[in-house]
Amino acid sequence: MQERRSSRRYSVELKASAIIAATQQTYEGKVTDISFSGLRFVCSDKIEKEHQLEITLAIEKQDVTLQAVVAWSDHLEPLEGVQHGMKVVGVSFVGDSKQLEKFFQKIQQK
Repeated sequence: MQERRSSRRYSVELKASAIIAATQQTYEGKVTDISFSGLRFVCSDKIEKEHQLEITLAIEKQDVTLQAVVAWSDHLEPLEGVQHGMKVVGVSFVGDSKQLEKFFQKIQQK
């Protein structure tokens, strides 16, 4: 099966929060993988597709905030280290995600 993504994904475990731009509803969770184009966010509630988000990642003692849109949302299949009943949200970055460049340079060296 051919990979459809334009950017390589990296497995991570980062604390994160997501705020829906229209309602200011906040969701706390964690990021389980990330790429230059988006990430997978795990939280306790489903976030509907196409919501505009502001995602804040806790990266190396520094918060990085990115603009994003929900590409898909679903129930989470059993995953090690994740509580039962959690939801998974696929997020695509919109706008500039250059704030992540230093982070990606470090994880690519590993």
